Amino acid sequence: MPIEKRIKALRTSDTLKLLNSAQNFALGELNQSPCEIAFVRDTEDGNLAVVKVNGKLITINRRGMLDYEPDIKIRTQKSKPSEY
Repeated sequence: MPIEKRIKALRTSDTLKLLNSAQNFALGELNQSPCEIAFVRDTEDGNLAVVKVNGKLITINRRGMLDYEPDIKIRTQKSKPSEY
């Protein structure tokens, strides 16, 4: 299993700078539909972009290959209990 390292949340313009030309090209192909970069993960194989398109996750690897059914789970933030 590749070692992964989280990259802190960035603005979209900063996030786009993390993508290489193949990933940017693939992202341009996805822009036919409303999409947003959820995050970029640093892996042993290079940066992996995780994109949300119509509520579904799609990954773009360093070679610009799209995975429409990635085996990835996103943690949700738990709300803090109310204090009285």
